[in-house]
Amino acid sequence: MKRIFKIAIVAISCIVLWLALLLHLAPRLEQYPDWVFDTVFLTPLIAAGAFALYLLFCLVTGVKAFKTVPEESENLQQDIARAKEALESKGVSTESKKDE
Repeated sequence: MKRIFKIAIVAISCIVLWLALLLHLAPRLEQYPDWVFDTVFLTPLIAAGAFALYLLFCLVTGVKAFKTVPEESENLQQDIARAKEALESKGVSTESKKDE
């Protein structure tokens, strides 16, 4: 089974369970206090907030782990200079309008 189908099945199951709890379709729900139903109502917002925090954590750790290599910067500058020379030898202007 493809991964997307597994994800879809889990998502649909969660939505059905949430709707059943939200619409009081499960048995013996009368015995729970009202704050339980408020929490059930806010569950999608809580899940979205948790997912946003997870993405923020992944972004911060990715930026923190990003390595800068000075040698590669020098190589890139040399590649840019060679590309400009090759373009200018073919008659293409490499000067930007800001430089003029």
